[in-house]
Amino acid sequence: MRTQGIAYFLLGVLLLTFVVHGDVVHLTNGRTLEGVVKEETDAGVVLDVGLGSITLKREKILRIEKADTTENMEKAWKDKYFTHKQYVPEGLEDIAAGFNGLVNAREQSRQASKQLENLQKEMVTLQESAHQIEQELLAAVSAWQSVSAKDDPVGYNTIIARHNALRGRHAQTLKTYEQRVKETQEQRKIIHNYLRALDIFSRETSRQARNDATPEQLAFLEKINQRLKGFQQEVHQVHIDSDVNKNGQFYVTARLNDKLDVRMLVDTGASSVSITEKIADILQLEMDSARETKVTLANGEVTEAIPVILDSVQVGDSKVERVPTVVLGKGDYGQDIDGLLGMSFLQEFMIYMDPSDYGLVLQQFDPAR
Repeated sequence: MRTQGIAYFLLGVLLLTFVVHGDVVHLTNGRTLEGVVKEETDAGVVLDVGLGSITLKREKILRIEKADTTENMEKAWKDKYFTHKQYVPEGLEDIAAGFNGLVNAREQSRQASKQLENLQKEMVTLQESAHQIEQELLAAVSAWQSVSAKDDPVGYNTIIARHNALRGRHAQTLKTYEQRVKETQEQRKIIHNYLRALDIFSRETSRQARNDATPEQLAFLEKINQRLKGFQQEVHQVHIDSDVNKNGQFYVTARLNDKLDVRMLVDTGASSVSITEKIADILQLEMDSARETKVTLANGEVTEAIPVILDSVQVGDSKVERVPTVVLGKGDYGQDIDGLLGMSFLQEFMIYMDPSDYGLVLQQFDPAR
Protein backbone atom coordinates (compact mmCIF):
# COMPACT_ATOMS: atom_id res chain seq x y z
CA MET A 1 0.00 0.00 0.00
CA ARG A 2 2.86 2.38 0.80
CA THR A 3 4.41 1.73 -2.62
CA GLN A 4 1.12 2.48 -4.35
CA GLY A 5 0.79 5.71 -2.36
CA ILE A 6 4.26 6.83 -3.42
CA ALA A 7 3.43 6.05 -7.04
CA TYR A 8 0.27 8.17 -6.86
CA PHE A 9 2.21 11.02 -5.30
CA LEU A 10 4.89 10.96 -8.02
CA LEU A 11 2.25 10.86 -10.73
CA GLY A 12 0.57 13.83 -9.14
CA VAL A 13 3.79 15.83 -9.12
CA LEU A 14 4.43 14.88 -12.74
CA LEU A 15 1.01 15.98 -13.90
CA LEU A 16 1.29 19.37 -12.19
CA THR A 17 3.59 20.42 -15.04
CA PHE A 18 0.64 20.44 -17.47
CA VAL A 19 -1.38 23.60 -18.04
CA VAL A 20 -3.92 21.61 -20.09
CA HIS A 21 -6.59 20.06 -17.87
CA GLY A 22 -8.17 16.64 -18.21
CA ASP A 23 -10.27 14.50 -15.92
CA VAL A 24 -9.44 14.99 -12.25
CA VAL A 25 -9.78 12.13 -9.77
CA HIS A 26 -9.99 13.21 -6.11
CA LEU A 27 -8.77 10.52 -3.73
CA THR A 28 -9.98 9.93 -0.18
CA ASN A 29 -6.49 10.71 1.17
CA GLY A 30 -6.72 14.27 -0.17
CA ARG A 31 -4.57 13.81 -3.25
CA THR A 32 -5.66 14.31 -6.84
CA LEU A 33 -4.67 12.65 -10.10
CA GLU A 34 -5.22 14.15 -13.52
CA GLY A 35 -5.55 12.22 -16.75
CA VAL A 36 -8.13 10.68 -19.03
CA VAL A 37 -10.71 8.28 -17.58
CA LYS A 38 -10.75 5.32 -19.95
CA GLU A 39 -13.07 3.02 -18.05
CA GLU A 40 -15.38 3.18 -15.03
CA THR A 41 -16.85 0.18 -13.20
CA ASP A 42 -18.32 -0.48 -9.78
CA ALA A 43 -14.91 -1.83 -8.76
CA GLY A 44 -12.86 1.13 -9.86
CA VAL A 45 -11.56 3.48 -12.54
CA VAL A 46 -8.89 3.09 -15.22
CA LEU A 47 -7.03 6.40 -15.61
CA ASP A 48 -4.67 7.07 -18.53
CA VAL A 49 -1.82 9.29 -17.30
CA GLY A 50 0.08 9.66 -20.57
CA LEU A 51 2.75 6.99 -20.16
CA GLY A 52 0.31 4.23 -19.33
CA SER A 53 -2.77 3.55 -17.27
CA ILE A 54 -3.39 2.96 -13.58
CA THR A 55 -6.38 1.30 -11.95
CA LEU A 56 -7.87 3.03 -8.90
CA LYS A 57 -10.11 1.13 -6.51
CA ARG A 58 -13.55 2.67 -6.07
CA GLU A 59 -13.22 2.90 -2.27
CA LYS A 60 -10.12 5.08 -2.72
CA ILE A 61 -11.98 7.61 -4.89
CA LEU A 62 -13.86 10.52 -3.37
CA ARG A 63 -15.17 12.01 -6.62
CA ILE A 64 -14.31 12.53 -10.30
CA GLU A 65 -14.42 15.82 -12.20
CA LYS A 66 -14.88 15.15 -15.90
CA ALA A 67 -13.40 17.60 -18.41
CA ASP A 68 -15.49 18.77 -21.38
CA THR A 69 -12.80 17.33 -23.66
CA THR A 70 -9.53 15.52 -23.09
CA GLU A 71 -8.24 15.98 -26.62
CA ASN A 72 -5.89 18.82 -25.62
CA MET A 73 -4.45 16.81 -22.74
CA GLU A 74 -3.75 13.84 -24.97
CA LYS A 75 -2.02 16.18 -27.44
CA ALA A 76 0.04 17.64 -24.58
CA TRP A 77 1.08 14.15 -23.54
CA LYS A 78 2.15 13.35 -27.07
CA ASP A 79 4.25 16.52 -27.23
CA LYS A 80 5.83 16.01 -23.81
CA TYR A 81 6.46 12.27 -24.03
CA PHE A 82 6.98 12.09 -27.78
CA THR A 83 9.84 9.58 -27.50
CA HIS A 84 7.75 7.12 -25.48
CA LYS A 85 7.15 3.95 -27.47
CA GLN A 86 3.40 4.54 -27.84
CA TYR A 87 4.00 7.90 -29.59
CA VAL A 88 7.03 7.06 -31.78
CA PRO A 89 6.34 6.79 -35.54
CA GLU A 90 7.04 3.40 -37.05
CA GLY A 91 10.62 3.09 -38.27
CA LEU A 92 12.09 5.60 -35.82
CA GLU A 93 12.17 3.38 -32.74
CA ASP A 94 15.99 3.29 -32.74
CA ILE A 95 16.19 7.09 -32.99
CA ALA A 96 13.80 7.42 -30.04
CA ALA A 97 15.78 4.93 -27.98
CA GLY A 98 19.01 6.73 -28.88
CA PHE A 99 17.58 10.08 -27.86
CA ASN A 100 16.33 8.71 -24.53
CA GLY A 101 19.83 7.32 -23.93
CA LEU A 102 21.30 10.72 -24.80
CA VAL A 103 18.96 12.43 -22.32
CA ASN A 104 20.18 10.08 -19.59
CA ALA A 105 23.82 10.67 -20.57
CA ARG A 106 23.24 14.43 -20.46
CA GLU A 107 21.82 14.22 -16.95
CA GLN A 108 24.79 12.10 -15.84
CA SER A 109 27.11 14.71 -17.37
CA ARG A 110 25.35 17.52 -15.53
CA GLN A 111 25.88 15.63 -12.28
CA ALA A 112 29.50 14.92 -13.25
CA SER A 113 30.05 18.61 -13.93
CA LYS A 114 28.84 19.50 -10.43
CA GLN A 115 30.99 16.75 -8.94
CA LEU A 116 34.02 18.02 -10.87
CA GLU A 117 33.56 21.49 -9.46
CA ASN A 118 33.48 20.13 -5.90
CA LEU A 119 36.48 17.86 -6.52
CA GLN A 120 38.55 20.68 -7.96
CA LYS A 121 37.85 22.87 -4.94
CA GLU A 122 38.90 20.03 -2.64
CA MET A 123 42.06 19.45 -4.68
CA VAL A 124 43.04 23.10 -4.29
CA THR A 125 42.68 22.74 -0.53
CA LEU A 126 44.72 19.53 -0.56
CA GLN A 127 47.50 21.18 -2.59
CA GLU A 128 47.65 24.08 -0.17
CA SER A 129 47.67 21.68 2.78
CA ALA A 130 50.49 19.60 1.27
CA HIS A 131 52.56 22.73 0.68
CA GLN A 132 52.00 23.90 4.26
CA ILE A 133 53.02 20.50 5.64
CA GLU A 134 56.17 20.57 3.48
CA GLN A 135 57.11 23.91 5.03
CA GLU A 136 56.52 22.51 8.50
CA LEU A 137 58.65 19.48 7.61
CA LEU A 138 61.54 21.73 6.59
CA ALA A 139 61.24 23.57 9.89
CA ALA A 140 61.16 20.27 11.79
CA VAL A 141 64.31 19.06 10.00
CA SER A 142 66.06 22.32 10.83
CA ALA A 143 65.05 22.00 14.49
CA TRP A 144 66.11 18.36 14.48
CA GLN A 145 69.60 19.30 13.33
CA SER A 146 69.94 21.93 16.04
CA VAL A 147 69.07 19.63 18.97
CA SER A 148 71.36 17.02 20.47
CA ALA A 149 69.83 13.69 21.44
CA LYS A 150 72.43 13.43 24.20
CA ASP A 151 72.00 16.91 25.68
CA ASP A 152 68.20 17.20 25.27
CA PRO A 153 66.68 13.75 24.74
CA VAL A 154 63.14 14.92 25.53
CA GLY A 155 63.30 17.81 23.05
CA TYR A 156 64.98 15.58 20.48
CA ASN A 157 62.32 12.88 20.77
CA THR A 158 59.55 15.52 20.60
CA ILE A 159 60.96 16.84 17.33
CA ILE A 160 61.33 13.30 15.93
CA ALA A 161 57.73 12.53 16.85
CA ARG A 162 56.51 15.73 15.21
CA HIS A 163 58.57 15.01 12.10
CA ASN A 164 57.13 11.52 11.79
CA ALA A 165 53.58 12.82 12.33
CA LEU A 166 54.08 15.44 9.61
CA ARG A 167 55.40 12.81 7.20
CA GLY A 168 52.34 10.69 7.89
CA ARG A 169 50.00 13.65 7.30
CA HIS A 170 51.85 14.54 4.12
CA ALA A 171 51.65 11.00 2.77
CA GLN A 172 47.92 10.81 3.56
CA THR A 173 47.29 14.20 1.95
CA LEU A 174 49.07 13.14 -1.23
CA LYS A 175 47.21 9.83 -1.25
CA THR A 176 43.88 11.64 -0.94
CA TYR A 177 44.91 14.06 -3.68
CA GLU A 178 45.79 11.20 -6.05
CA GLN A 179 42.42 9.59 -5.32
CA ARG A 180 40.66 12.85 -6.18
CA VAL A 181 42.66 13.03 -9.41
CA LYS A 182 41.33 9.59 -10.37
CA GLU A 183 37.79 10.67 -9.48
CA THR A 184 38.07 13.78 -11.66
CA GLN A 185 39.25 11.59 -14.54
CA GLU A 186 36.19 9.39 -14.11
CA GLN A 187 33.86 12.39 -14.14
CA ARG A 188 35.56 13.85 -17.22
CA LYS A 189 35.19 10.51 -18.98
CA ILE A 190 31.42 10.65 -18.38
CA ILE A 191 31.29 14.13 -19.89
CA HIS A 192 33.51 13.33 -22.87
CA ASN A 193 31.49 10.21 -23.68
CA TYR A 194 28.34 12.33 -23.68
CA LEU A 195 29.88 14.92 -26.01
CA ARG A 196 30.89 12.17 -28.44
CA ALA A 197 27.41 10.64 -28.27
CA LEU A 198 25.80 14.05 -28.84
CA ASP A 199 27.90 14.64 -31.95
CA ILE A 200 27.25 11.16 -33.39
CA PHE A 201 23.52 11.25 -32.64
CA SER A 202 23.10 14.74 -34.14
CA ARG A 203 24.68 13.60 -37.41
CA GLU A 204 22.58 10.41 -37.48
CA THR A 205 19.36 12.36 -36.95
CA SER A 206 20.26 14.75 -39.78
CA ARG A 207 20.88 11.77 -42.05
CA GLN A 208 17.48 10.27 -41.19
CA ALA A 209 15.73 13.56 -42.03
CA ARG A 210 17.19 13.48 -45.54
CA ASN A 211 15.69 10.10 -46.33
CA ASP A 212 12.17 9.53 -47.66
CA ALA A 213 10.45 10.30 -44.37
CA THR A 214 6.70 10.56 -43.89
CA PRO A 215 5.18 13.82 -42.57
CA GLU A 216 4.70 12.14 -39.19
CA GLN A 217 8.33 11.04 -39.12
CA LEU A 218 9.55 14.50 -40.17
CA ALA A 219 7.51 16.11 -37.38
CA PHE A 220 9.03 13.67 -34.88
CA LEU A 221 12.59 14.34 -36.12
CA GLU A 222 11.97 18.10 -35.92
CA LYS A 223 11.08 17.74 -32.23
CA ILE A 224 14.29 15.79 -31.73
CA ASN A 225 16.31 18.47 -33.52
CA GLN A 226 14.78 21.27 -31.46
CA ARG A 227 15.86 19.55 -28.26
CA LEU A 228 19.30 18.80 -29.69
CA LYS A 229 19.79 22.52 -30.33
CA GLY A 230 19.20 23.11 -26.62
CA PHE A 231 21.76 20.42 -25.75
CA GLN A 232 24.31 21.90 -28.17
CA GLN A 233 23.96 25.33 -26.58
CA GLU A 234 25.44 23.79 -23.42
CA VAL A 235 28.64 22.95 -25.32
CA HIS A 236 31.21 25.74 -25.44
CA GLN A 237 33.20 25.31 -28.65
CA VAL A 238 36.24 27.37 -29.59
CA HIS A 239 38.24 27.28 -32.80
CA ILE A 240 41.96 27.90 -32.20
CA ASP A 241 44.26 29.07 -34.96
CA SER A 242 47.42 26.98 -34.90
CA ASP A 243 50.61 26.38 -36.82
CA VAL A 244 51.36 22.86 -37.98
CA ASN A 245 54.85 21.70 -38.86
CA LYS A 246 55.79 18.95 -41.30
CA ASN A 247 55.62 16.38 -38.49
CA GLY A 248 51.98 17.22 -37.75
CA GLN A 249 52.75 19.04 -34.48
CA PHE A 250 50.45 21.87 -33.43
CA TYR A 251 51.66 25.18 -32.01
CA VAL A 252 49.33 27.67 -30.32
CA THR A 253 49.53 30.95 -28.46
CA ALA A 254 48.53 30.68 -24.80
CA ARG A 255 48.11 33.39 -22.19
CA LEU A 256 49.50 32.56 -18.76
CA ASN A 257 48.18 34.15 -15.57
CA ASP A 258 46.22 36.71 -17.63
CA LYS A 259 49.38 38.65 -18.50
CA LEU A 260 51.91 36.80 -20.66
CA ASP A 261 51.43 35.36 -24.14
CA VAL A 262 53.66 32.39 -24.96
CA ARG A 263 54.06 29.98 -27.84
CA MET A 264 53.40 26.37 -26.85
CA LEU A 265 53.53 22.96 -28.45
CA VAL A 266 50.29 20.98 -28.04
CA ASP A 267 51.30 17.65 -26.51
CA THR A 268 48.56 15.20 -25.49
CA GLY A 269 51.29 12.81 -24.35
CA ALA A 270 52.51 15.21 -21.66
CA SER A 271 50.74 14.77 -18.34
CA SER A 272 51.25 18.40 -17.39
CA VAL A 273 51.75 21.84 -18.81
CA SER A 274 55.43 22.75 -18.69
CA ILE A 275 57.28 26.04 -19.13
CA THR A 276 60.88 27.20 -19.19
CA GLU A 277 62.63 28.76 -16.22
CA LYS A 278 62.80 32.00 -18.19
CA ILE A 279 59.00 32.17 -18.48
CA ALA A 280 58.63 31.33 -14.78
CA ASP A 281 60.94 34.23 -13.90
CA ILE A 282 58.94 36.64 -16.07
CA LEU A 283 55.75 35.50 -14.31
CA GLN A 284 57.53 35.87 -10.94
CA LEU A 285 56.41 32.42 -9.85
CA GLU A 286 57.39 31.20 -6.40
CA MET A 287 59.47 28.07 -6.91
CA ASP A 288 60.33 25.85 -3.98
CA SER A 289 63.62 24.11 -4.74
CA ALA A 290 62.82 21.59 -2.01
CA ARG A 291 60.11 20.19 -4.30
CA GLU A 292 62.50 19.72 -7.23
CA THR A 293 62.18 16.45 -9.07
CA LYS A 294 63.56 14.76 -12.19
CA VAL A 295 61.65 14.45 -15.46
CA THR A 296 62.51 12.83 -18.77
CA LEU A 297 61.94 14.89 -21.90
CA ALA A 298 60.66 13.51 -25.19
CA ASN A 299 64.22 13.39 -26.55
CA GLY A 300 65.32 11.24 -23.61
CA GLU A 301 67.11 14.04 -21.78
CA VAL A 302 66.72 14.05 -17.99
CA THR A 303 66.36 17.46 -16.36
CA GLU A 304 65.28 19.06 -13.12
CA ALA A 305 61.72 20.30 -12.74
CA ILE A 306 59.85 22.18 -10.05
CA PRO A 307 56.05 21.80 -9.79
CA VAL A 308 54.02 25.02 -9.59
CA ILE A 309 50.41 26.08 -10.04
CA LEU A 310 49.59 28.62 -12.74
CA ASP A 311 46.68 30.86 -11.82
CA SER A 312 45.29 30.42 -15.32
CA VAL A 313 46.06 29.17 -18.81
CA GLN A 314 43.97 30.54 -21.67
CA VAL A 315 43.95 29.52 -25.34
CA GLY A 316 41.54 31.55 -27.42
CA ASP A 317 38.36 31.90 -25.36
CA SER A 318 39.02 28.66 -23.46
CA LYS A 319 40.40 29.27 -19.99
CA VAL A 320 41.33 26.92 -17.15
CA GLU A 321 42.25 28.14 -13.68
CA ARG A 322 44.79 26.69 -11.25
CA VAL A 323 46.66 24.54 -13.75
CA PRO A 324 49.33 22.13 -12.43
CA THR A 325 52.57 22.97 -14.25
CA VAL A 326 56.24 22.07 -14.11
CA VAL A 327 59.12 24.49 -14.60
CA LEU A 328 62.06 22.89 -16.36
CA GLY A 329 65.51 23.85 -15.14
CA LYS A 330 66.97 23.19 -18.56
CA GLY A 331 66.01 21.55 -21.81
CA ASP A 332 65.22 22.92 -25.22
CA TYR A 333 61.67 22.77 -26.61
CA GLY A 334 62.82 24.09 -29.95
CA GLN A 335 63.07 27.47 -31.58
CA ASP A 336 60.62 30.07 -30.27
CA ILE A 337 58.83 27.47 -28.10
CA ASP A 338 58.16 28.45 -24.48
CA GLY A 339 56.62 25.22 -23.23
CA LEU A 340 54.28 22.28 -23.69
CA LEU A 341 50.51 22.52 -23.51
CA GLY A 342 49.91 19.20 -21.74
CA MET A 343 46.98 17.32 -20.30
CA SER A 344 46.65 19.35 -17.07
CA PHE A 345 45.05 21.93 -19.42
CA LEU A 346 43.81 19.79 -22.32
CA GLN A 347 41.96 17.27 -20.13
CA GLU A 348 39.22 19.86 -19.62
CA PHE A 349 38.24 19.64 -23.28
CA MET A 350 37.33 17.39 -26.16
CA ILE A 351 39.92 18.13 -28.85
CA TYR A 352 39.35 17.96 -32.60
CA MET A 353 41.24 19.05 -35.67
CA ASP A 354 39.43 21.25 -38.19
CA PRO A 355 40.41 19.69 -41.56
CA SER A 356 39.55 22.90 -43.42
CA ASP A 357 42.44 24.90 -41.96
CA TYR A 358 44.21 22.52 -39.53
CA GLY A 359 43.01 24.57 -36.60
CA LEU A 360 42.20 23.04 -33.22
CA VAL A 361 38.65 22.82 -31.89
CA LEU A 362 38.20 22.72 -28.11
CA GLN A 363 34.82 21.59 -26.78
CA GLN A 364 33.77 21.96 -23.16
CA PHE A 365 30.49 20.97 -21.51
CA ASP A 366 29.05 23.98 -19.71
CA PRO A 367 25.47 23.33 -18.54
CA ALA A 368 25.35 26.77 -16.89
CA ARG A 369 25.44 28.47 -20.32
